Amino acid sequence: MSKHTLGPWEIDEQYVQQAGKADVGICDVLNMDEGGSKGWYRGPVTEANARLIAAAPDLLEALTALLPMVAEWHAEFPQHVGDKETPAIQSARAAIAKATEAQP
Repeated sequence: MSKHTLGPWEIDEQYVQQAGKADVGICDVLNMDEGGSKGWYRGPVTEANARLIAAAPDLLEALTALLPMVAEWHAEFPQHVGDKETPAIQSARAAIAKATEAQP
C-alpha cells in the first residue's frame, strides 16, 4: 500500500490537514463554486470537495477492511448474491488500486 499522510484529516478555514496538526497540510481546496472569489471560498461544491478529500483515509481504510469480507461472502453464497456483486467487488478493488498505486 502506498504511503500517505496518516488520517484522520480535517478541514480548517483554508486547507485539508492532518487532524490536530495545522502544520501538516494536505491540500488547499480550490474554489469550484460560481460567483466565489479567487482563493478559498466555502460554497457548496467547494465544501463538498473538501469533505470528500478529508474523508479519503477513512474511506480507504473502510473499503480495504470490507472488501475481503464481501468477496468471501460472495464466493461462499453465490446463490444469494447473483452477478450484481461482482462489478461492485471489481470497483472496490480498482478504487483501492487507484488510491494505492497497486495493481488490482
